[in-house]
Amino acid sequence: MRLFSYLSVCLTVLAMLAGCSDDSERGSKQVTCPPGQTLNPIFNTCHANSGGGNLDTGGGSDVDQDTSTGPGPDTGGGQPDTGHQIPPDTGEACEANARHCESDSMAAVCVDGSYVKSTCPQGYLCRRGHCEATGCLANAVRCTSNTQYQVCLASGEFGEATTCADGKACVAGQCVGGCSVNLKEKSNLGCDYISLRHDIVNPPFGGAFVHSVVVSNPGNAAANLVVTSPELPNLSFPNTRVEPLSSLVLDFPNTIPVNTAGVSRRIFRIASDQPVIATQFAPLNNPGALKESSDATLLLPVNALGSKYITLGWRGLSPRGGYVDIVAASPGTTNVTVSSPIKLNGGAAGSVAAGGTTVFTIHANQVLHLVEDQGFGASQPSRDVSGIIVEGTQPIAVYTGATLVNIPDGPDALAAGDHIEQQMFPTNTWGTTYLAVPFKSRAAADFSIFRVLAMEDATTVNFNPAVTNNTSSTVLNRGQYFEFRSALAVEVTADKPIQLGQFMIGGEINPSPGDGDPAFVLPAAIEQFRDDYVFLVPAGYRRNFVTIVAPSAEQVVLNGSTVDASQFQSFGSGAWKYAIMPITAGIHTASSSKPFSVLLHGYDSYISYAFVGGIILPE
Repeated sequence: MRLFSYLSVCLTVLAMLAGCSDDSERGSKQVTCPPGQTLNPIFNTCHANSGGGNLDTGGGSDVDQDTSTGPGPDTGGGQPDTGHQIPPDTGEACEANARHCESDSMAAVCVDGSYVKSTCPQGYLCRRGHCEATGCLANAVRCTSNTQYQVCLASGEFGEATTCADGKACVAGQCVGGCSVNLKEKSNLGCDYISLRHDIVNPPFGGAFVHSVVVSNPGNAAANLVVTSPELPNLSFPNTRVEPLSSLVLDFPNTIPVNTAGVSRRIFRIASDQPVIATQFAPLNNPGALKESSDATLLLPVNALGSKYITLGWRGLSPRGGYVDIVAASPGTTNVTVSSPIKLNGGAAGSVAAGGTTVFTIHANQVLHLVEDQGFGASQPSRDVSGIIVEGTQPIAVYTGATLVNIPDGPDALAAGDHIEQQMFPTNTWGTTYLAVPFKSRAAADFSIFRVLAMEDATTVNFNPAVTNNTSSTVLNRGQYFEFRSALAVEVTADKPIQLGQFMIGGEINPSPGDGDPAFVLPAAIEQFRDDYVFLVPAGYRRNFVTIVAPSAEQVVLNGSTVDASQFQSFGSGAWKYAIMPITAGIHTASSSKPFSVLLHGYDSYISYAFVGGIILPE
């Protein structure tokens, strides 16, 4: 690494400390600078040689920060030169660019192999190893509700809330006017969704179930829906109008389940003239005794879909294993390349050998149903569909699931099963920090199972606190996952993008047998957090809970009331807190001044559900 003058290093470190990133963040791959320019090892960018003068930090745009911390402009990056001097380094060996907080007012960053410390300037606090502004940047805009926004004043405080014009909703600090304009932000808010009736275990445990999609309208103008299916040309619904700040339940027929390997047109499309939110339930409400099978998934709008995915799932039970459903969302022909560690059966469309790659061709509104095909029986147990790489020549929707699972499986399997289903997130939207908070405990022996999936080779993943077998760090290659069990909240960080999956274990938990069953959800990375949510809690479940994870210093408003600080617990590095609270069935709202997460889950007799309340999908 080339050395700058002492003043240049001071300004460089202060600029980096003012950014917004994660604890224990590691350096990215270095670039090669052209002649006459010098590499800034902190920002990993090139600058003109300064000859010992002040280093140009480039304002906020060059700061190594999270790709997105939620809707609205970033108020934490690119701070002015404070003139503070950096004391001598501590001499503690460290990895380049690693950072942490010594205290609320002191940040430490690794420069040239040793930690150096700096006192945060007035108006800043150390958060996740960076000095972050306690106020806001002038002219920054944030949504305070689904229909209101605030603008930051020159004083560093947000002004009075302003209401969007009729027919518009506030998204990422902008008043969005219906679906006639492109949504600038990719999130779970959109105008076009794809729904499938995924494969569920045969009767009596689910064969006759309908699946439902709850469409919520966060705006102040009514949304009109058009629901179609290429397989059911006469499909109709008695009501397709969603009033402002309300939800509508669409119950779909169970006549076209996607349960046969191959290509079909067994999908549903939900189009809206206003931005809406869609959550799929299978089924929506508790179906009752001897019919216990349910799960839920947040649906992604078509504008938020990607072309590259790596799947995560769980092992299905014989005689039917896990599956992957791939839908062509764009007009024309889409070629889909599938590389799988296990054998997959695609019926007449072809198959994928274990460790092999196959290219499939599907057309608009067709679904390719690939089924795990390892063979069954005591000597050939089924395998889950995790680590399958799926790439399309156009945007595609990808879902995984299993008709029936026991979680956990193997020698400690619990005798209570359920189906699972989940829509996958494109790999270009994954994050590097996840906050793994277990589901509400049902008994002293209860725990959640988490899987961390890697997008790239040589991905280092850190756990705070340490997890299974006292593991505090592990290294994964592309498509590999690390599984751990925990009854405690864990901060999970990585030096490259990862995906976190969370699994609810079966209901045979002493001393509370029969309460809940397996469920599967993809918690949001902190880069995917929103600052406002609208969600529906299904009816008929004996116990429903909301899990809220927020920055440690922030307040969260739930249904118009601030959540009491006593509800929260700190964990990990101390930068985050979580609360798990009972919640009633019906429509709810949540908001905060900074991005946070909402996850819903519920239990009843051998039945359960789990889904995230919303998500931002940064690229």
